[in-house]
Amino acid sequence: MKNNSIYSFIILWLGQSFSLIGSRITTFALIFWTWDSTSQASSLSLLWFFQQLPQIFVAPLAGYLVDRCDVKGTLRTRKLLMILGDLVAVLSTIFLLFQQLNQQLTITDLYITTFINNCFGSIQELAYTTTIPLMIPSHQFDRANSLEFLSGYGSRIIAPAIAGILYPLINLQGILMVDIGTFFLALITIYFVQIPSSNNHKNQENLVTSNYHKNAILFTEIKSSYQYIKNNKLLKNLLVITCLFQFFHDLGDSIYAPLILARTNNDQIIYSHIATSAGIGGVIGALFIVTKGGFSHPMKGVFIGMIGAGVSKIVFGFSNVYFIWIIAQFFSSFHFPILGSAETTIWLRETPLNSQGKILAFQRMGILIFSLIAYSLGGFLADYFFVPLMTQENIFSFVFGMGKSAGISLLYTLSAIALFLIGLWSWYLSTKNNQLSQ
Repeated sequence: MKNNSIYSFIILWLGQSFSLIGSRITTFALIFWTWDSTSQASSLSLLWFFQQLPQIFVAPLAGYLVDRCDVKGTLRTRKLLMILGDLVAVLSTIFLLFQQLNQQLTITDLYITTFINNCFGSIQELAYTTTIPLMIPSHQFDRANSLEFLSGYGSRIIAPAIAGILYPLINLQGILMVDIGTFFLALITIYFVQIPSSNNHKNQENLVTSNYHKNAILFTEIKSSYQYIKNNKLLKNLLVITCLFQFFHDLGDSIYAPLILARTNNDQIIYSHIATSAGIGGVIGALFIVTKGGFSHPMKGVFIGMIGAGVSKIVFGFSNVYFIWIIAQFFSSFHFPILGSAETTIWLRETPLNSQGKILAFQRMGILIFSLIAYSLGGFLADYFFVPLMTQENIFSFVFGMGKSAGISLLYTLSAIALFLIGLWSWYLSTKNNQLSQ
C-alpha cells in the first residue's frame, strides 16, 4: 500500500512540476512586460507584494481547511483543495490573456489577478505539503521535500530558455496560452491520483493541546498553534531565524530582476541565462539531498544553507561581470534545497500529523509577514533612496560605481550580508546550547 502511495505521490509531483514550468515561463514574461512598461523597481516590487499579501490572511484558514479536509462523507479533501487552487490559476490566466488580446492589459490587472490567484494558491500549497506524511514514510521526508525543490529549480532551467525564445516570437499572449495548457495537465493528474485520508494514520500520538478539538474556532486554533510553537524551543528559535532570513532574502529578491536588467541595459537574454544558472544550481542541490538523504541533525542543513546562500549573494551583489554572476547564482541556488528541505523536515517531525496544517500555516503566516514587509520596502528603497544616493560620488561609488544600477546593487549587497550574518547566528546558537541540532 505504501509503495502505491509513493507511486501516486510521484505522479502528483510530476503534474505539479509541469504546471510550475508553465507558471515560471509566464512569470518571466510578466517581468519583461512590466519592466518594459515602467522601468521601475517599485513596480516589480509591488507585483511580489501582491503575491505575498493574500497568503498572510489565508494561511490560518488554509491550515484550518487542510486539517479538516478528510472528514468522511464530505467533499473537503486535499485533492479538492489542490484542484481549486489550479482552477483559480487557470481562470486568472485566461483573464490576463483576454485583456492582452484586447490590448487592455494594465499593471493593475497583474496586481489584482496575482492577489486572487495566491489566495487560493496558498491553500493548494499547504494541502500539497501535508500530503507528504500521508504518502511517504517519515524516513523519506528529506527526499520527498527535496523533490519540490527539484521541480522548482528544474523549472528555472527550462522556463528562462523557453521564455527567452518564445517572448519575442509569440509575445505575452502566446506564453499565457502555454501556461493554461500546463494547468490543465496538472488538474488531470490531481483528479486521478489517490490521496490517503489522515484518518488512516493513527500511529502518531496527539501532542497538541485540547484546543484542537473538532469544532474549535479559527482564532482558538491560531492561538493554540502559537502556544505549541512557543513551548517548543527548537521550533521557536527556528521560526525567528527563518523570519529574519526571509526578510533580508526577499528585500534583495524584490530588486533582483531590476538589478540585472539595469546592469545589462535591459538584456533579457543575460537575465534568462542567470535564471537558468539558478535552476541548474537548485536542481543539483536538490539531487544532492535526494541521494544523500539529508542531515542526521537537520538544523545543520539550515545554517549551512543560510551561510552558503549569503556568501554567494554577496559575491553576486559586488560583481558586475556576467561570468561571475553565473557562478555566484549557481552556488546561491545550490544551497536553498539544503536549507529548505532541512527546515521542512524539522517542522514535519516536530508537529503531530493531525495538526500539521494549522501549525505549518501559522509558521508560514509569520514568515509571510516578514516577506511582505520586505517586498513592500525593496523597490521603493531602491527607487527613492539608494538610486538617488548613488547619483553622486560617495564611499560606496568606488565599489559599485554610480547611477541607477549602482544604487540597486548596493541595496542587494547589504541584504546579502545580512543573510550571511543570520546564518552565522544560527550556527552559533546550534553549537552553544545544542537546542537547534537535536
